[in-house]
Amino acid sequence: MAAEVFNILSPCDSGQDFRILFVGGVGNGKSSIIKKLMEGVDKSLINEKPVSGVTGGGITKNVESFPLNIGVNSGKEWGFDTPGAGDKDAKLPFVVGQIESALGQGGVHAIVICEAVSNFRIGLGVQVTSMVLKKGLLEHNKGDKNDALKRIILCGTKVDMVTKRQKKQWLKKVAPTIKDYLGGLPGAIVTTGLAKQAGEEPNSDSEEKSDEDNDEDLEDNIIKLKSALRKIGNLRSLEYKAPTSLDLINALAESTGLDIDEKLKEHFMQVLDQERANNLKEMKEQYEEFSHFRRLYGLCHQEQKEKEKELQQSQLACQKLLEKNQKLEQKERKMYLQQKKDRDEEAKTIQKELKEMRKKHESELKKLQPPKGFCVVS
Repeated sequence: MAAEVFNILSPCDSGQDFRILFVGGVGNGKSSIIKKLMEGVDKSLINEKPVSGVTGGGITKNVESFPLNIGVNSGKEWGFDTPGAGDKDAKLPFVVGQIESALGQGGVHAIVICEAVSNFRIGLGVQVTSMVLKKGLLEHNKGDKNDALKRIILCGTKVDMVTKRQKKQWLKKVAPTIKDYLGGLPGAIVTTGLAKQAGEEPNSDSEEKSDEDNDEDLEDNIIKLKSALRKIGNLRSLEYKAPTSLDLINALAESTGLDIDEKLKEHFMQVLDQERANNLKEMKEQYEEFSHFRRLYGLCHQEQKEKEKELQQSQLACQKLLEKNQKLEQKERKMYLQQKKDRDEEAKTIQKELKEMRKKHESELKKLQPPKGFCVVS
């Protein structure tokens, strides 16, 4: 199968989303970390929370996406939870196919490899996932291998289940061995201890802790992981190109030291190729559906723009009419005030004339009156 089959949607512009892929062995706490990183997320974005717990097999059976609260781009941060390698209900070719599917759908910006510190080793599940990343990401991006490595975080989980001394030993002796499977050290190595933050008791099987071991250590909660993810940011996504199934099974055998006979190799290749074909078909269907909705959105958007233009034109016409009416009202008011002024002045003039006429009339009456002492005899 061609190496490009999982790059149909990669890379793509998703409006500055920040996409993080969580991988690792079964029971290594991927779902618990995602649940912790969802705290503070807008509830309208949450359909469901990842399920975590202890079972005979893994909890997560397929790739699932969840909104996160990292602090890079609020409302557009997503975590992809993958099935754990080693799950009795999810065979290895299926897990590899699911991880490849998640890596191929639009590209991711950061990858968090989860390994339980309490295992005191790099488990087979992490070895397998690291090998997949090495073949499809790091060897493909040869010129940018260091940049790709910087976008990978090794997260030691369940540190609350061990002593502080054991955590230091894991960081010093176990964690660096991840380079044997990745081909180099990841950009950051952090630890998380979620049960400790929730007030749970450490594992009763752990060795007795000293006062020094019990000191509160912020390095054991989710803060360091969030800080490492913020440093990576969402400016550039990782591009994955799936290696051939033969290259993958040979690399798996070499990195894990497993003795895989030809018959088992052939079976693995057949199952993986079928899983890839199923994923490719599903991705094509999703892409076609996405393209269909994007076309519908384009039409709706165009119609909305036309309606907005009509509304703007209508608003502009109304504004002009309003301004015209205001000007007309101002003109009419001015005319009214002028007419009132003219009437008032005319009334004053008439009153003045009447007053003068009255004075003149009174004066004439006085002239017509007989002089004093004059008597008229009838």
